[in-house]
Amino acid sequence: MSKSQSDLSTRLTAADIQAMITVAFLTPRDDNPADPDCRWGIPIILWGLPAVAKSAMIKQAAAHFQSILRTMLLSGCTPEDFSGIPVAANNEWGVRSLCQVPAIQDILKVGKGVLFLDELSCARPTVQNAAMSLVYDLIIAGMDLPGQVRIAAAANPPNVVSGAWDLSLPMANRFMHVKASLTKGEYLDYKRTRKLPKKTEAFEDLQRKIIEDWEDQNTKVESLILRMIEDSGDELFYNIPAEGNEHRFRAWPSPRTWDFAINAVTTAEIIHTEAYPTKHLGAEIISSLCGPAAGTRWDSWSKNLDLPSPRALLEGTAKWKPSRTRLDINHAAAEAIMSFWRGQSDDKIRRTYALEIWKIFSMYKDIDAADTIKRPLRELAAAGFHAKTDNDFNLVAKDLSLYCGIQDIGAV
Repeated sequence: MSKSQSDLSTRLTAADIQAMITVAFLTPRDDNPADPDCRWGIPIILWGLPAVAKSAMIKQAAAHFQSILRTMLLSGCTPEDFSGIPVAANNEWGVRSLCQVPAIQDILKVGKGVLFLDELSCARPTVQNAAMSLVYDLIIAGMDLPGQVRIAAAANPPNVVSGAWDLSLPMANRFMHVKASLTKGEYLDYKRTRKLPKKTEAFEDLQRKIIEDWEDQNTKVESLILRMIEDSGDELFYNIPAEGNEHRFRAWPSPRTWDFAINAVTTAEIIHTEAYPTKHLGAEIISSLCGPAAGTRWDSWSKNLDLPSPRALLEGTAKWKPSRTRLDINHAAAEAIMSFWRGQSDDKIRRTYALEIWKIFSMYKDIDAADTIKRPLRELAAAGFHAKTDNDFNLVAKDLSLYCGIQDIGAV
């Protein structure tokens, strides 16, 4: 992992900020990215002093992905811009809401794009509250925006800019928070290279790869993060920072932001290439969504992880053995392969993977870890995969069943 950025006061490079924006734009919000109605993109907000290229960074990312970008300057908005203007209509209520915001109308015509909420911290609290359904649910004036609409925002810290407000706690918990700045060297590099030809690609190009690898990688990442949460104190799971804490109106952990974090770290794992160096940003991603304590915890907890994807384990393309010292990783591995197995609908594949799981769990016997595998083995047995299934299963399951004390095969 690169230098730790888990504390939001630590500076991210311009390249890292672009990578964070890429991850935010490409993360599916819903469980099944293959669903045509899947919503794409975690709302992301860049925090920084005035005129440090926050808007330019968002626009650069949108241009790279061949996407239109439309800006709403929230300092000039009213709550009615989000709730809609009531107009007469020929329906059972005799009225409907009309959205007259040009940026929204343009987005709706195209059916996708980046909606950029500029100067969000200069929006009055009533406007912020009215905008929450747009940010999280993609709903404005009673209309659902297409799932291919991404939400981005920029804001100035209220303590350094007059006429600015902190975000409300609910609004803050709907964003990935990234601190943005630009050094003189980064500015000079940008100016000297801005006219050079640059490769671009559509969001859909990378979405196809994400959809293809999602089940495998998301199962792995989810198992690891859930295990870390389980092994940590309750304050890592849900914790609103206290009054006076500088992170109170930024990132803080909740079930919503942990869902975001699991999907965002999965996306970073999948899209990582030389063109998109994102895999090293796990701690930064979790910090930006669940707060610096969570990012720091992940940074230390995930060190020296050597856990392959569950598909690679079950198909024998990766070698792995349970650890005598990292019992938490052993639990995560067991949970990952079981979760991946549960997601299979083909009977032949379910049988093949079930047999491989028995073989993998046989290695747990060598480190005396019966408690880790007893429950998943009972689940396999209840599904009909046990020592009495056939000779193949008998060879690997008989002794292990006795060792784990589950010779009462079929019990759940």
